[in-house]
Amino acid sequence: AVNWWFDRDRSKAISRAMAGVGMGALWSPLIAAILTNFGWRIAAYSIAISLLLCVVPLSRLLRPPHSSPQQSISPGQSESQIPPNEHTGQEFTFTEAVKTRAFWLIPLVHATNGFSASAVYVHGIPHLSDMGFSPEFAGYIFFIYGVVEVLVRMFGGFMGDKFDKRLVIFSYCTVMALGVVVLAFAGSPIVAVLFAVLFAIGHGGRGPLLFAIRGEYFGRRNYGKIMGVGSLITGISGFTTPLILGILFDVQGSYVFGFLAMAAATFLGGFLIIAAKPPANVGLKMSG
Repeated sequence: AVNWWFDRDRSKAISRAMAGVGMGALWSPLIAAILTNFGWRIAAYSIAISLLLCVVPLSRLLRPPHSSPQQSISPGQSESQIPPNEHTGQEFTFTEAVKTRAFWLIPLVHATNGFSASAVYVHGIPHLSDMGFSPEFAGYIFFIYGVVEVLVRMFGGFMGDKFDKRLVIFSYCTVMALGVVVLAFAGSPIVAVLFAVLFAIGHGGRGPLLFAIRGEYFGRRNYGKIMGVGSLITGISGFTTPLILGILFDVQGSYVFGFLAMAAATFLGGFLIIAAKPPANVGLKMSG
């Protein structure tokens, strides 16, 4: 929806919309307390009820801004009548997009990021517990992560609109990987906090840009299909990482090697975005 509504400042708009993801981490101390005192089942029920009571009603209030491109399109217009992306001057069909290198490279970059993200989300708190921290302290570490990520997404989105998105994404991937390396050796509270800050900056910055760059390269008309197929590639790391790290922990008795391997995958994957050049014949301004 945000990609559809915004051409100028698309990165900034998507970043602020995705700040809500980071806000979820602000509830980590409360969830950790529920887990400790009542168990995982009550915690899961609590999250589910919160979604039903809060998120579903709020979604009904979502409306496009008055200045969005959608306002100039009447309900009866066909897809072929949709105006082209103002920023690129071209709308790609799904078939045209599939034939470009960027279509495949961007989700591959997203997938390599997913190795680190899934590792941290699923095994981060167990790892901190193994390092001697209480579940409550681990919850506060993720609270700090949530605060920093929200700030990055609220105020750091302009980076993608001002500079070459590929270089900015690569930089964020590097910081994100560094945060996972720090987590692997988080033996003190200060190091654990450093992990939260680094990972929040990297993860919070790169996520919206990977969505925004697709919109700028391929336009609005077939964005849903392009994102959907790309998510099939991205999802591979999401469901394999927790399993791989679980097996490694059972064999080695430690998460350290697993976290280092995931960080390396994210760092090396960041290089792929440099090769994801704008598709041919697209007049995309690459720098501010």
